[in-house]
Amino acid sequence: MTAVVANSTQFTNDGDLRAVASYPKSLPPAGETSSFRPDGATITAYRAGRADGRGMRIYMDSCSACHRLDGAGQDRTLPPLAGDPAVLAEHPASLITTVLAGARLPSTAGQPSRTAMPPFAWRYSDADIAALANFIRSAWGNHAPTVTADQVRRLRKRSDARPAP
Repeated sequence: MTAVVANSTQFTNDGDLRAVASYPKSLPPAGETSSFRPDGATITAYRAGRADGRGMRIYMDSCSACHRLDGAGQDRTLPPLAGDPAVLAEHPASLITTVLAGARLPSTAGQPSRTAMPPFAWRYSDADIAALANFIRSAWGNHAPTVTADQVRRLRKRSDARPAP
């Protein structure tokens, strides 16, 4: 998507955006498409000092500065994890790959600074990344299938990212 934004969608005008938005609005409702319902239990646990579980501790150490304790991200700069379709997807490949390899948002006319997420493959083991992914996929009202260390291992192997010692 970086190339799409950098080379295409950042140049759309208001008329283009209205045309693009009018099509989905013309479709009949398809029913519930997301299992996300905001939930304050995770932030309540943080505030009470109950950072239980390896995934929550990794999140607090490596992710919360940017994605915030409530998983809301930073407006128009860093994506939210609460309710994010990649987080809620049945198959966790996108989330795991992003944690392993990092991500870079493109520079656009409206957001000229390129924002980047560092890769964490070097820092965390397969079990650690699975724990982190499971925390993210179950926090703030997210409900998504469990991630296994084996899934992380297979994706890490494809990306040639070395695990933490």
